[in-house]
Amino acid sequence: MKPFLVLTGALAVLAMACAGVTVNLPTLQELEIGPVQTYSIDEPLPAGSDPVALTLSMGAGRLDVRGGAQALVEGSVRCNVPSWKLVVDRSTNQIDIRQEAPEGYTTPTGSSVTNEWDVRLGAHPLDLHVNAGAYRGTLDLSGVPLRSLEVLDGASESQVVFSSPNPQRMEELVYRTGASTVELRGLGYARAKQITFVSGAGTYTLDFTGEASEPTTVSIRSGVSTVRLIVPANANARLSLGGGLREVSASGAWIGSGNFYNVVGDGIQLELNVDMGVGQLILETR
Repeated sequence: MKPFLVLTGALAVLAMACAGVTVNLPTLQELEIGPVQTYSIDEPLPAGSDPVALTLSMGAGRLDVRGGAQALVEGSVRCNVPSWKLVVDRSTNQIDIRQEAPEGYTTPTGSSVTNEWDVRLGAHPLDLHVNAGAYRGTLDLSGVPLRSLEVLDGASESQVVFSSPNPQRMEELVYRTGASTVELRGLGYARAKQITFVSGAGTYTLDFTGEASEPTTVSIRSGVSTVRLIVPANANARLSLGGGLREVSASGAWIGSGNFYNVVGDGIQLELNVDMGVGQLILETR
């Protein structure tokens, strides 16, 4: 729905209320809780070598993703909300795995909701998209051939981990989050040309260590938050800082002051542009 229509509708409701007209707004109902059901995921490898666009979409719960699958995607979902049915849509070089969520309902309060995703990825090139609400989990993408990665979440306590090189040169890595605690570890192994990180309030760590030789451009935009940036001690890194009031703490091989900092070395080339609101920026080397 377009923003103009939403605003128009809201003004109409307000006008009728002021005129003494009774307005019956829809009442949200709580989702039903049932026994835990287990849904299997088993998507075979495609015939060709073209990358597959894989989308994983879930609401609140736990999400763990790692490599090691023999197929394209393997795993399971354990859920005790009957209306959150697992749906798989397939088309040429595209797979969407999602949970259907009915409108007009809210997550139960005072009840134990189980929604656990355990997903394994194979050795086929992927454009991976993850859409999640409030979740906890780890995306261990070590050794998974990713051409691109996009993670969108509302509020999370999560880690994205690279502990071995991406077999594929990644075009772009994007992470957008609300109020969260997020760690991105081993980003040097991701082999990304461009990294974009956008966040609201929270605590965030971006660790660029790893065996990387290709240059990476990094854009970080964050609200009221604490952001920790870790780069290799031998990196060739330049950082430009903009935004509002913030405190900068630089240690290790970082040198500079004000809005410009750098690390002088012959290692990975990093161009970092950071735009922060009120908060703390911590610069470290390792």
